[in-house]
Amino acid sequence: MPTKIGNDVQQELSKMTLQELWELFPIALVSHDEKWKAQYREEERLLQTALADVKVARISHIGSTAVEGIMSKNIVEILVEIRQKEELCLCTS
Repeated sequence: MPTKIGNDVQQELSKMTLQELWELFPIALVSHDEKWKAQYREEERLLQTALADVKVARISHIGSTAVEGIMSKNIVEILVEIRQKEELCLCTS
């Protein structure tokens, strides 16, 4: 087992086989769930409020949970697109 944090850990992970990585980081797929759309809408609303002072180009529901009818990881993924690089500073303050 790795005892250090940083590059040493990354090097050890890079040397692992796919089987070892799957055991360490298992991915469980589930059937499509209609609640994901509502979860995304709620998160989108919270992001719009939190980023009110930022020029957001678009907030999108991405990944497999955004596609109806397919198996997915039970994680709603969201992409926030910022119009200008300078706006990123406003997101971190």
